[in-house]
Amino acid sequence: MPPFLSDDAATRQDLASFHNEITRWDYFIGQVVAKLKKQDALANTLILIMADNSAPFPRAKTRLHDTGMKTLFVAHWSTGIAKAGKPSQSLVSAIDIAPTVLALVGLPAAPTTQGVSFAPILADPTAQVRRYAFSEHNWHDDEAHGRSIRSEDFLYMRNNRPLLAWQGPADSVASPSFQQLRAVRVAGKLTP
Repeated sequence: MPPFLSDDAATRQDLASFHNEITRWDYFIGQVVAKLKKQDALANTLILIMADNSAPFPRAKTRLHDTGMKTLFVAHWSTGIAKAGKPSQSLVSAIDIAPTVLALVGLPAAPTTQGVSFAPILADPTAQVRRYAFSEHNWHDDEAHGRSIRSEDFLYMRNNRPLLAWQGPADSVASPSFQQLRAVRVAGKLTP
């Protein structure tokens, strides 16, 4: 169980349902891979798998904490990734996708492009293409104005509207996990 959730039956069931969604998602990605193999196109296809935000749990989805901003990012490209299966600890941001794809096809990114190409990481998983990743929380069911900067070693978060609730989106707040945290809080048993 993630340490920021209550370890109880309702929360475990909530987490199990989320893992079931991942299993279904994996199945459909497998269908795409099978189709690419059948068309003899898999070797020359760059597949990027990522999430737009993390799991729909308190302190996760849309939150600026690592539990909200660090999401999976998987790249598969038989002929384009030098050390397949080797994980990278390099920071990558969603804004890096466009410059990467453009670089891989030999085109320059527009001068106004904010991202950087992570093509060097595809060649060497120890390469580093950015020192900082930036995130923001502006609106998701509730008014908010937060910013964060993540480096390899540190996370800086700023809440520009501290008088507003720092709760998550509706699907997170309505979840059994959130309700269990409320019950634990009322009982005075929240863990640090």
